[in-house]
Amino acid sequence: MADSIVAKFGGSSVRDDRAMLRCAQIVKSFPGIKLVILSATYNTTNELELLAENALRGDATQAYEIFHDLVNRHLEFAEKLVLTDSQVEKMAEIFAQTGNLLEQIIEKKMISPQEMARLYSIGEIISSHLFLGALNLTMHNRKFKLIDATELIATDEDSFHANPDIQQINLNIKEKCLNYFAAGYTLVTQGFIGSDKNNLITTLGREGSDFSGALLAEAIGADLLQIWTDVPGIASADPRLMTNTQIIPTLSYKQAQIMASLGAKVLFPRTMEPLLRKNIPLFVGRSRLPLQSGTYIRAQKNKRGVLSLNILREVICLDIPIDQPGQLHSATEVFAGLEACAILSIRNPHFFRLVFEMTREIDERTLKAQLGDQLIYRLQSHLALVSLVGAGLLQEKIVITEHLCLLANDYQISYLCTEFNQNYWQDIHDQLILNSPDQCERSKFHL
Repeated sequence: MADSIVAKFGGSSVRDDRAMLRCAQIVKSFPGIKLVILSATYNTTNELELLAENALRGDATQAYEIFHDLVNRHLEFAEKLVLTDSQVEKMAEIFAQTGNLLEQIIEKKMISPQEMARLYSIGEIISSHLFLGALNLTMHNRKFKLIDATELIATDEDSFHANPDIQQINLNIKEKCLNYFAAGYTLVTQGFIGSDKNNLITTLGREGSDFSGALLAEAIGADLLQIWTDVPGIASADPRLMTNTQIIPTLSYKQAQIMASLGAKVLFPRTMEPLLRKNIPLFVGRSRLPLQSGTYIRAQKNKRGVLSLNILREVICLDIPIDQPGQLHSATEVFAGLEACAILSIRNPHFFRLVFEMTREIDERTLKAQLGDQLIYRLQSHLALVSLVGAGLLQEKIVITEHLCLLANDYQISYLCTEFNQNYWQDIHDQLILNSPDQCERSKFHL
């Protein structure tokens, strides 16, 4: 059993008071857990975004309705988790500050990136206070301490996709945490958020709590990072789109990193970076059934074959002529301004090809407006990107002629499709994964 564990609980795992108590039981089962990281409760971040959108539109009634529902729901959780009077007062203070911020947004009809980052942070901060209550209610013989992530995760000044300052994070851990660890405390903090050199709140990107967990696991020299979610590990395909999916028992860091970049929503794409630097294993499991199968990610020799079929149903493909490198730079700046990162970046003899996932912020109309009339390019939207991920794929002699192959190497083969044909790709999944000699088998995770 690992002596030093960092455990991160996702929003779906801490959706309400009962879910938090289940997660507290997981902490109880692992005496080696030194640090617990919390996401906001389920859907809270989306509600905070919706609150801001209504405030910016001047719809104060709707904004305050969302705000009061959010406050009342979390205060109800606090009552059921028997938080102390001082803890409830602290939550009330946080909500009062949020109310003041909301009032300012409605009055100005604008919100700065720094203010939006502050608003985002409320979800994780409240969740961590509630979870501290769940831990104290579950365990009377262990000591817990809440430390604000803004005191630990040092970043640059980017409010929404902040880059961590690894050296400062290590210093912060040494200064803020080591004495508590030595005294037998388990520390609780927030995922997703950090702070810059001016002590302004920053965020690591939506779903960035996994990245927080990896950064802090690296900083304390953990033996294991656990990520607890509402799914029993990493599947061979998105179970919402495919049937007969299997949980993959083990993955290498590289395979997991590729899968995360290609739409495997269980993992934040940058999670592997800190783990690779310290060779820290990662376990992904289901908080509702912690003894059920899960996925281990670690340094390992890769078995040859296809492990997963990754699907992005809505992507944009941008082609820029190869003889116009200056235009590539201009287009890249446009995407940087939209805070979008290319899933694939490919160069062939005729053009540069960039593939992006379509989102609310990134669609064809927005891109055309941003790219303007001066650039020469071809833009295709509402395409699907389907990728096979595994090892030794070039030796597998996989032939799929119906779709354009964008990229092929030993770890990844990606196809661009004009539309996603579920039945076609279901057959491919079943042939290459379910019927392979080394098909995925469910693994038992032992406490």
